[in-house]
Amino acid sequence: MIIDTHIHMYQGPCDEPETFLQKAAAGGVGGGTIFSIQPHQSLGSPDGDYRWEYRLERVLEYTSRTPGFIPYLRIDPQEPNVGEQIATAVERGIAGFKIILERCYPSEGLDACRAVAETGLPLMFHSGLLAGGRDRLCAKFNRPIEFECMFSIRGLRFSMAHLGWPWVDDYMAMVAKAAFTYDREFGNRLFFDLTPGTPGIYRKPALRKLYLTGYHVKRNVLWGTDGKVNNYNPGLPLHWQKRDSAIFDSIVRDVEEELPGEEPPRDYSDIQKLATEYNWRDFNSTYLSQCV
Repeated sequence: MIIDTHIHMYQGPCDEPETFLQKAAAGGVGGGTIFSIQPHQSLGSPDGDYRWEYRLERVLEYTSRTPGFIPYLRIDPQEPNVGEQIATAVERGIAGFKIILERCYPSEGLDACRAVAETGLPLMFHSGLLAGGRDRLCAKFNRPIEFECMFSIRGLRFSMAHLGWPWVDDYMAMVAKAAFTYDREFGNRLFFDLTPGTPGIYRKPALRKLYLTGYHVKRNVLWGTDGKVNNYNPGLPLHWQKRDSAIFDSIVRDVEEELPGEEPPRDYSDIQKLATEYNWRDFNSTYLSQCV
């Protein structure tokens, strides 16, 4: 069984928890992360309750019946009461937080990110182009290099999704920055979320760049599908696992040629297992240690 670290919940009917678990298992998925409903209604989104209290309770209640899947609250870092939202979510047992920037740059939401860092829980960001309609013209806020400011926050464990597509090379600059700035005592750590956003033809070069640019990344990679509990599609993890497995194999096969002269030679034989299972536990270690 693998971990799907990127599953959404939207307004409207969701799979019954038992049905969701059956669908996930059919896709080879035995656990993962479920994000709450988004903070604001957008064009084409169904009507419903978008209050943060409702969204928090709904994701907590749902994941209470889906063992192996943990709850994240989506927040808007510019909402005046975001500090209250974060504190209450932690008290209620949230596992982490998710931000998709639609109205501001990352540097304009640093206070909320600092508040998350102080909880010890992780923060997941969207990065790259946003899908959606004419009311989501906000790719400029999510260009990977804009997240450089996050390295200034002590103790922040964060991720950036979708390899920043179409700015994959910008994303690799963030990979380098994470290596240049790493300080165990400062405790800031970036994880690389492989959830598709990269169209199929870009997928292989993007993953090869991540692993073969020359930085030690294998313990900081997460894997997800961008699926939804409203109607989870087991075909998504099956498709991307099959596709990515071939890419992972090519990386392992070519690593000595692409990264010559290292002593000892870099071992990439475990990169798929790390990305699809073990690293998720590391990313969510604060929450998971409390559940033991």
